[in-house]
Amino acid sequence: MRTLWLGIVIAFGLGSAALAQPKVALILGGGAARGMAHIGVLRALNEAGVPVDLIVGTSMGSVIGAMYAAGYSTEVLEELAVRIDPGMVVRFHFPLGGGLLDASPLETALDVLTEGAQVGSTPVPYYLVASNLRTGEAHLFTSGSLARAVHASMAMPVLMEPVELDGEWYYDGAYKAPVPVRMARALGAEVVLVVNVTREVPFRPESLIDNVTQLVIDIIRRNSEADLKQADAIVDPGLALESYMSFDKARAFIGKGYAATRARLPEIYRVLEAHGIPLRPPGDPNADRAINRGWRERLERARVAVERMPPRFSLLPVVGLAPSSYLSGRHPDATPALSLFKLGARASGGPLGRGHVEAWYATNLEGAGGAAGVSAAWNPRPDWLLGIALARDVGGRWSVEPSLRYDGLPETEIGLRLDPIRGRVRLEAAWRRRGAYALSGGYTRGWAPSFDAVDLDARARWPLGRGWELRGRAYAAMAGAGAPRDALFSLGSRSLLRGYPSDAWTAPAVGVLNLELAWTPPHGSPVLETALVKPSFWGFVDAGAAPARFAGAAVGLGVGAGVEAQLFGFLPVQGGLDLAYGLRGGRWGLGFRGRIWP
Repeated sequence: MRTLWLGIVIAFGLGSAALAQPKVALILGGGAARGMAHIGVLRALNEAGVPVDLIVGTSMGSVIGAMYAAGYSTEVLEELAVRIDPGMVVRFHFPLGGGLLDASPLETALDVLTEGAQVGSTPVPYYLVASNLRTGEAHLFTSGSLARAVHASMAMPVLMEPVELDGEWYYDGAYKAPVPVRMARALGAEVVLVVNVTREVPFRPESLIDNVTQLVIDIIRRNSEADLKQADAIVDPGLALESYMSFDKARAFIGKGYAATRARLPEIYRVLEAHGIPLRPPGDPNADRAINRGWRERLERARVAVERMPPRFSLLPVVGLAPSSYLSGRHPDATPALSLFKLGARASGGPLGRGHVEAWYATNLEGAGGAAGVSAAWNPRPDWLLGIALARDVGGRWSVEPSLRYDGLPETEIGLRLDPIRGRVRLEAAWRRRGAYALSGGYTRGWAPSFDAVDLDARARWPLGRGWELRGRAYAAMAGAGAPRDALFSLGSRSLLRGYPSDAWTAPAVGVLNLELAWTPPHGSPVLETALVKPSFWGFVDAGAAPARFAGAAVGLGVGAGVEAQLFGFLPVQGGLDLAYGLRGGRWGLGFRGRIWP
């Protein structure tokens, strides 16, 4: 306790000189996704002319506070809140460290977005709180890297690893100082406004999850009581029953924060008047700051910086179930497309950088042969990836494939693959606009025998509102004269022509068009406080052509259902089933799929 109050006394010494006149402090409390409400609170206070001279944040409040203090307007903050994918800021690795997730990508992204800002030197005075793992005390950060301090303040225990700073280890500030009013007072604040977004759960003693959650809530509640009694006004957005994982409700939570603040303005005005603190002209004081210009490009730079972070060492299993041709990348002559169970292991990160080493074996479920392979990749330079794969398919044929990939261009990858055993080389490229469009293709040149082949795959999705989405895909491929059988293209479920076998037709030229109308509810439902789950339903029509094999088109019609989930609100998982009927041949097909659309 002495350490805590010594830190506060030092902070008071720093703050009293800077805060010589009456000041208004805003406390942004912890609450994970519920903390999005802080943006609405800031917007309402700015519109009402309420001065905010100092911000103190903890947990999720530290994130919103850091971005606002760095100069972002509430308008830009709202756009960032809905555009940043929660899965971007965490990583999972095994063996586990001090938590299930590594949140260092959050720190990397924030450092780019805040342009390397330091605590105590932001345009809006800002400080933040974390819990000291060794001493059990709350710690107030008054200097140092803003992004690093936010990482420490946001590190939810068990879920995320603690963060080391100056020889000490820190975790989520909400556990020791959920609403740090007394710290704001020590920094010189005369009036303290609090945004309280803590959690509540219905009393269900028969529920294990609710019992554990209730224990955590009780700890946070006890640590906030003394601070709340010293607050001059408290804004409660009414989100106590909302899950910590509901980042997909960002706009709704922002609206709740705005409405709750508007409702409390008469009380806030009375407090300011009692302390002789005048209002300032209405409007966002950050609106004209330079950091708001080019925020989209800065967000993309943050995404790239996260993608290029050196990953931690991880060893994970490889499990799959697929037709044999999926595993070999070629068509086994006179071998039926039997289902194979694939099992292996993949090591990545650490000394391997962004590369990996993988080994797998796939056995036929009917006991008629198998396939195996090993692959490795490594980064000689940050934008380059060298790889090699050795595999044996179910027909007993071996392949060796060295490869080179370059991803130093925005949203673009270029690769080169060599297959010396079959005598061919492939140049490929891919361009992806996140969440909207994807275009990929390749050119193959063979020399034993001599032939050329090209393929192109374009995919897009168009949101229609209210959870509806239209998805489209066009695939075309053509091989020149002299192409061997294993260089031809298949037309069937492998090419996303559903309702037909995976290699229904093999031809030198094929084309497929897909159109899909899907509905997914805008917001997910928390399941056991471990995943945010949304059901998804779709209907589709596929049309394929292989002029060398048949006239006209082969059409498949069908429906599908699946789920979209985010484990702990961060890690995305998708899966579903397609039930299709092929009109050309009258065949039903049932297929599993993961992520298909960009």
